[in-house]
Amino acid sequence: MKIIKIFCMLLLISCSKQKYMITSNKIGEFILGNKLDNKYDLKNFDIKTDDNNKITSIICKSKRYKTNDGYGVGTDINLIKKKNDFSESKITLSKESQEIGDFGNVYIYNNIAFIDVNLDSIVDFVWIEKK
Repeated sequence: MKIIKIFCMLLLISCSKQKYMITSNKIGEFILGNKLDNKYDLKNFDIKTDDNNKITSIICKSKRYKTNDGYGVGTDINLIKKKNDFSESKITLSKESQEIGDFGNVYIYNNIAFIDVNLDSIVDFVWIEKK
């Protein structure tokens, strides 16, 4: 009986963790390429869709959602930089060929973009998009 209780607890923890998971094609319940069927919290998400209402881009601003490695909003960028297979670049705003200004830095790891807008080395939001 004790083993069954332990198994049930582990199953519940695992299901709860999946609910707040970030991968390269989904954040929580929102999956790239799937139809956006329900409303979402505008404070925590910015979701773009195509003409068929299929999700093409998800931006997450909530600290609750994390990758398997534990990365998400609020993560120290230096932890991501320790990975060998990450890339870093600046985000700039431009109009036509004229650069207007910087928007921050992006660190891409496992096809997930971790954005640091105010350059304080802390992830401000996470962005995935359909390729």
